[in-house]
Amino acid sequence: MKHWFYIFFTGIVWLSMGLYLFAKGIDFLKVANLRLDYFILVLLISSSAGFLKEKFILKKTVKRITKRILSYALPIPIFRIYDSRFYIVILMMIILGQSLKWFSLSLIIRGGVDLAIGLALVKGGCSFLFMGISTRKISY
Repeated sequence: MKHWFYIFFTGIVWLSMGLYLFAKGIDFLKVANLRLDYFILVLLISSSAGFLKEKFILKKTVKRITKRILSYALPIPIFRIYDSRFYIVILMMIILGQSLKWFSLSLIIRGGVDLAIGLALVKGGCSFLFMGISTRKISY
């Protein structure tokens, strides 16, 4: 497999998880039976948080992971795509998601957090997809 495939595959994984969390967040907000104006307010706040997270945090992560993948000789072992720090961040995000359930926080907070993280992952996943496509064009 070529470098572009690993980058593209990472984008598919991020995009899939982001869409899952985004849909889960919308479902939580629907179950919370918010009035339309509150629903829109939570949607705007969560979307803004997701855009900011992607712009200031995940964009750097996408560039760092892409450079890391491109620096390896082929074939690349799947567990070397990410460094150990990234696996720790993933673990912390899973714990955050589970703690929202364990502490019985309101559906509005759970929905808003899932929506924000989901949107950030969707945008980050799209960045990986574009990087993978552009890397493929360069490599051929």
